[in-house]
Amino acid sequence: MPASPAGRWLLDSDHNRAVVDGLRAIGIMLVVAFHGAFVFAKVLPRPQLESFIDRMPGVLNIVWQALGSEMVFFTSGFLLAYLLLREHARYGSIDLRDFWLRRGSRIVPLFLLALLVFMIGRRFHWDRIATNLLFCSRISGHFGLTANGGKNYIPVGWSLEVMVHAYLLLPFLVLGVLRTRWPLVAALALTALSVLPRYLALAADLDVCALPAYQILDTERIPQIHKDLYYLTWFRLTPFVLGLAAAVAATHHRAWLERWCASPWRSTTTMALGLALVAASGFQPLHRSDGWIYAAFSARDWLWFWTCQRAVLTAGLALVLLVALSVRQGAPALVGRALAWRGFRPVSHGIYSVYLFHFVGLIPAALLVFLPAVVQGIADSPSWNRKVLLEHMSAAIGSASVWQYLLMVAAAVWLATKLATWLTRVVEAPLQRRLRERRRTRPRALLPHIAAEERQLAAAREAATAAAHGGPS
Repeated sequence: MPASPAGRWLLDSDHNRAVVDGLRAIGIMLVVAFHGAFVFAKVLPRPQLESFIDRMPGVLNIVWQALGSEMVFFTSGFLLAYLLLREHARYGSIDLRDFWLRRGSRIVPLFLLALLVFMIGRRFHWDRIATNLLFCSRISGHFGLTANGGKNYIPVGWSLEVMVHAYLLLPFLVLGVLRTRWPLVAALALTALSVLPRYLALAADLDVCALPAYQILDTERIPQIHKDLYYLTWFRLTPFVLGLAAAVAATHHRAWLERWCASPWRSTTTMALGLALVAASGFQPLHRSDGWIYAAFSARDWLWFWTCQRAVLTAGLALVLLVALSVRQGAPALVGRALAWRGFRPVSHGIYSVYLFHFVGLIPAALLVFLPAVVQGIADSPSWNRKVLLEHMSAAIGSASVWQYLLMVAAAVWLATKLATWLTRVVEAPLQRRLRERRRTRPRALLPHIAAEERQLAAAREAATAAAHGGPS
């Protein structure tokens, strides 16, 4: 049975919930930062792009590697698996319909709105609309099931498809590991299995493995296997499964976890190991044509790198998260306090809105940052038209400093968060209430030992409250 010392669960603490929010918010912000960099890559000629890349410090290497979605997938897997494990521990079962209704009531309304927005001005293909609505566009394209259904209207629609597929699968994975004698071992074994499809796909062609990663900036040259590894669900399940493993550790092994982290040396070493795994997998200069890694790695090395990179990143995130949730003092606690910064919460709470609509925020953010230089350039031109405007915009972006790029990303995140707050109030929350009201869940009986424990806790809280107010009246 899961350990909940003193009847409390790990995420009962406001601080710990804020830590998870912070990690998820950083993932979302990395997604926005990558798409901002990708816009630069599409707008700038190669020499100007190389110059911009040279100006970026190594600490921003992770921006170019599209790993923000991995952080979002991991934290989503952790939170949802944690809730499912807690529900099973309290009631002895999982209400699958209620779980899927809750997930659907958050995703579907915003997804439909985003679909309508991003279809404006686009050619209608009924098979593409159908596969988008069924969250199977990329699978349809992979197997050639429809003529036009293999692409998403929404720029990040593929990631919503991956999330939906993972949410459908996750309750069964939770129930499966709970049926074993050692749930954590079972979850880790599932993690190893989830990496296997990537290895098999890459091992079939070692030459593809050695393709320089910076060529992702030129979408015409990306082999199909790399597109599949990026878009298809069965290649992207690892962070969700590692999130499940972390949730098992946080529930079934919480007492052991707290004993382990009670030692400052062990907690600091574990946190350092987690950060080292994140750095090793996410901060390599893959986007630089002169990156040291291309001279050092053979085709076989690249096979293992592309197979394990995302698994290593999420394993590092799991260690960082579990230590940050368990430690309140010492160096590891500094990471937890940084993640718990309250500025992250609006970004995390509006996760689906920010994820779906941040492209809408990138456009005004770029105009806000670069418009002064564009206006100055147009003022110095003898005449201006759309072509001149685009030329000056490209020139402004080409000469952008790192601070201008970061300012653009920050402005895009801020605008997307404000839009997400409004959409939550106007669209998401009302529709959630209506959808959930259609299915009133019957009261469920707690397991006897859980009910007894909660009665004891309630009595203890009442006694503490009475003592704080000078005793019973």
